[in-house]
Amino acid sequence: MPATVNSDKISAVEKVVAVLEAVTTQLRVEVNTLKADLRESLLNLAELSKTHALLQQRHDDHVRRAEVWGQRWWALVLLLVGAVLSLCSALIVALARK
Repeated sequence: MPATVNSDKISAVEKVVAVLEAVTTQLRVEVNTLKADLRESLLNLAELSKTHALLQQRHDDHVRRAEVWGQRWWALVLLLVGAVLSLCSALIVALARK
C-alpha cells in the first residue's frame, strides 16, 4: 500500500513538474519576445533621437538666418531713412539758397 501512495505522489509531482516546465517554456518565449520588442524600440528611439538632433540643428540654422536677415533689414531701413533725411536736408539747403 505505501508503494502505491508513493507512486501516486510521484505521479502528481511529475504532473506538476510538467506543468511548471510548460509554463517556464511559455514564459521564456514571452521574455524573448519582449526582449526583441525592447531592442526594436531602442533602435527606433535611437533613430528618432538622430532625427530630432538633425531637425533641431536645422531649426537653429533657420533661426540664425532669420536673425541675420532681421539685422540686415534694420540696417537697410536705417540706411534708407538716413538717405531720405540727407536728401531732405539737401533740399532744404537748396531751397534756402534761392
